[in-house]
Amino acid sequence: MKKILYLLMILAAYFPFSNTASAQASPFKLADYKYRTTGYKALSFLGSSNGSFGTGNKTENKNFGLYPTVAYRHQYSTDARQYYFQVLPSASLNLQDGSEAPLAGGNTIKSKSSNFSASTEASLTIRDFKKDFFIEYGGTVAAGAGAESRTPSSFAKTKTSHSNYSLLPFIGAGKGRLEDVSDAQMALFILDDLKNAGKLKKELSEAMVYAFSQLITRVYNRRIFDYRKRRMYELEKIDSFFKANDLLTSCDITSYNIINDNWSFAIQPS
Repeated sequence: MKKILYLLMILAAYFPFSNTASAQASPFKLADYKYRTTGYKALSFLGSSNGSFGTGNKTENKNFGLYPTVAYRHQYSTDARQYYFQVLPSASLNLQDGSEAPLAGGNTIKSKSSNFSASTEASLTIRDFKKDFFIEYGGTVAAGAGAESRTPSSFAKTKTSHSNYSLLPFIGAGKGRLEDVSDAQMALFILDDLKNAGKLKKELSEAMVYAFSQLITRVYNRRIFDYRKRRMYELEKIDSFFKANDLLTSCDITSYNIINDNWSFAIQPS
């Protein structure tokens, strides 16, 4: 019963906020401004390992672990198609070696164990866009295998192995198109709030709004490692755009608060 009440509370809180957020862009036509990742290929490698050695009163324990992962991604987008493909191979190796001498004397108890597993997952998503609708298809295929060996001193050596696989295809259809428009959405949030506060000198043309969304894309893709300097750079570039195009009635604290609030929380709230 408690879980149902919690769920109802979450839903009740979510819908008012979601409706308010989507209404911010109402004075502009979001469909007129597209920002698209035209395409990229990427290969990344992540490897980690850990190990420890411990010794105490007639005891000793050693262990080691190794966890390599590779990721390959290929993505592109055109007016007719969106394509996303990725492959994620990974492996895991764990080795343990321990010994313990009984306090009352007798033979030392030794044990060894090893565990190895590997898996690969590949996924593909394709969306083909027609005039008024799109179809999507693809799927995910995964396979894995592993083996474990244990050698306690008082028992016989044991070995176990396992394997698994899965195939999850999908196909669907929808009306309209799906597009990554987060930069254009940010531009509309900022301009809409400035307009409502009476800070814009004139009605902006579609070309000007599109130019502002392109500026946001360039700012986001600028590599700056110092977070403080990055935030100053981002806000200065936005301020320079408004000054260069003579768009703001005044550059006061209200204008700054509108820009900074949307920049900090509109798309990626903490």
